Amino acid sequence: MKRWFGIGLVGVALLIAACGGDDNGGGGTLSVEQYFDRMQAIGADRQEEADAIPDPESFDEFADLFDRQADVLSDAADEVKDLNPPSEVKEAHDLFVGALEDFEKAARDLSDELEDLDEEDDFFETLEQSDFETVAATFELACTGLEAVAAANNITVNLECGDDG
Repeated sequence: MKRWFGIGLVGVALLIAACGGDDNGGGGTLSVEQYFDRMQAIGADRQEEADAIPDPESFDEFADLFDRQADVLSDAADEVKDLNPPSEVKEAHDLFVGALEDFEKAARDLSDELEDLDEEDDFFETLEQSDFETVAATFELACTGLEAVAAANNITVNLECGDDG
């Protein structure tokens, strides 16, 4: 029982920590520092959104949990895509956006698959057959890549990319 709960929370935590800030306001390219300030702000906003998702009280509510997580991921992806990253961050930013979009799709697909299940025992089998965990790991790598770019530019940032935040 803890495994499925942890997976759902990890998905939301990964998404939220990795996003940050509002749009670029139609302005020019952000500085590296501005970019990571925005990323952290987006992450904080999306964390609030994810925290508002109620924990499932029954097996039947897991499809909704993953669907709502996908909504949060979608909101994050939209905000992050609106940023105009500096050249130092562009490659890592693009990888992150792609991973974020893949993560949203995987959460949405898993939600759809869970809606069709008749038995709770099928949950773990469905999860293992889905690409959700693989995509989550790829997302975590893209997120830590952004943190590495920040560190290389002497910027301290914690995008809470993994389980340990």
